[in-house]
Amino acid sequence: MHSIFSILMVCMLFQSCSGNDNTDIINTNADSVYGIAASGSPIDGTVIVRGKQGNKVDCQINANGWFNANVSTLVAPFLIMADGTANDFSVQYYSYAPGKGKVNVNQLSHAALSIALEEDAATYYRDHPDADIPDIAEIKNHILMLNDLLSVSYSTLDLQDNFNFMYTDFNTDGTGFDLLLDRIDYFYSWADTYLMLYEKETLIPIYQQDFATDDIIMPPDPLFVTDILVTNHCAPYYQSMFVHTMIQMMYLWKDDLPRVDTNDFFEHATSLDFLNWLIVPKDRWSCIVPKKAFDDYAMNSAYVGLGFYIARDMANQLRICFVYPDSPAANAGLHRGDIIYEINGQPADDIHSQYDFIFGENVVGEPVDMTIKNELNETRTIKMTNSELKLVSNLYSTIIDRNSLSIGYLVFNNFVQSSIQELNTIFAYFKDNQVDDLILDLRYNSGGIIDIAQYLASLIAGDAVANQIFCQVQYNENNRGLNETYGFLSLKNSLNLSRLIVITTQASCSASEMVINGLEPYIDVIVIGNRTCGKPVGMNNYPFCDSYLFPIVFEVVNAHGVGDYYDGITVDCQAMDDISRPFGDINEASLNEALYYIENNACSKRKRKRPDLDESNPFQLHGFQQEIGAL
Repeated sequence: MHSIFSILMVCMLFQSCSGNDNTDIINTNADSVYGIAASGSPIDGTVIVRGKQGNKVDCQINANGWFNANVSTLVAPFLIMADGTANDFSVQYYSYAPGKGKVNVNQLSHAALSIALEEDAATYYRDHPDADIPDIAEIKNHILMLNDLLSVSYSTLDLQDNFNFMYTDFNTDGTGFDLLLDRIDYFYSWADTYLMLYEKETLIPIYQQDFATDDIIMPPDPLFVTDILVTNHCAPYYQSMFVHTMIQMMYLWKDDLPRVDTNDFFEHATSLDFLNWLIVPKDRWSCIVPKKAFDDYAMNSAYVGLGFYIARDMANQLRICFVYPDSPAANAGLHRGDIIYEINGQPADDIHSQYDFIFGENVVGEPVDMTIKNELNETRTIKMTNSELKLVSNLYSTIIDRNSLSIGYLVFNNFVQSSIQELNTIFAYFKDNQVDDLILDLRYNSGGIIDIAQYLASLIAGDAVANQIFCQVQYNENNRGLNETYGFLSLKNSLNLSRLIVITTQASCSASEMVINGLEPYIDVIVIGNRTCGKPVGMNNYPFCDSYLFPIVFEVVNAHGVGDYYDGITVDCQAMDDISRPFGDINEASLNEALYYIENNACSKRKRKRPDLDESNPFQLHGFQQEIGAL
């Protein structure tokens, strides 16, 4: 909750408007329409008052949400519109006054007016710009009905007796009635003539009416409304109801969902438990993520962790695969290839996935002790604590000169917003040095943002494929209108390659596979290493309470309509991930095989395509941690 600062301005049309502080409201005269325009925070914008025959005045809303319009030139009754922003969202709400005096503007006044008009107040205002405003006597009944619906909530929040959302003063400080406004939203379907008031965090309706049948779909229940809005706001069972609602609407495999009854919402301790029970067996990815964790990831390319990733080598030893610079792991002296003997007192032989919870809580300051052996055969115990880290896309890049060929080599690890700057720098270097081939090492890249995959693929293939289809995302049959096509971009530093060598493992996932699949219709893509993880689907985020729901909602196909690689993308040349060697070591098995292919246009004899070889076993990450691809 926050207040928004507004600058006092004169009315833009005919009359002046007071709004500096509450004193202006107290000192209103008989020619004023005044009140509070708010929607969980003060509306930062303008109030427009329209009288009979379409005459208008407007005025600014002040920082506390107060407005005071002189309507001496207008004839009652009045339609009032508040237009602006609240809580960083654009809002437009309406209200009604039979004459001069006090009236508030918010989503509840908008709903009461719409019910009386039997159409959305915004539609009426737009479609009848010059018409007389009906003197709706019954609006009083609808105001009282909605007020009664909130009566127990008013009492629970210790609001004054006879509080009325249309006419009573309140503070826009996130408490009391302002808290209710922050939790209530309004929806009107023009096609279905359907109105709904709902709790905005969980989308649970508190009032629904169908104007076509004049039925109140959900009979108002003040106790139920209070439970949702105040007493048990965002309780686990309400969160599970939200998860069910969104999954029913958006889930790619919605037709395969189990039947859900009311008891199922109460039988799971958390919404995540409910989600895991609800989704289909082949869905290994749908998850729920704390808002702060995802917001840091999306906006700042940041996460909380130690800054490394681990896997088992061919000898079943647990090793460090990579280390982010300036991370707790880097500061502790960890390097790729270090062998792990123990984590927080647990032997490495007993550690197989994130679900073993060996690293403790994923919060800043959480301590982690590890016993390791480094490349010098020194065994030591190190102490680290979780910190907020920046994701790094470029783990390693260089140009390898090999038999008169200049070969770019890039170990690319994340598709995040900050990747663009890194990619521009790397590809400018490759282009300036006129590389003949590119080895794109995606062996630990678990995916990320589609736009970044599109950007990387465009840098590789260049102008020859500009504006051609890179990929298509396809939603379930009820959401085909959301389908989207991503085209290749024309970029300054593109290499215009006709061939790409890619190194993959079972940890190469999602957007990594999208780059391979999206390029294959246009250039030769040679895959070295081991098959990928098999994720030809994607997620969108849906906010609720203090979390985001990430369900699988679309599948991804290339320009030829090819997708469905749930078993992973197969390789052209098998090669192991030799964790014991650093990135860029030409004797490392996967890089060595890639270089062999470039020189010989074929796999080495022992590496031709055949059933998967045993290889390093990636550490199993789950949910959002899999998207980050690091610990």
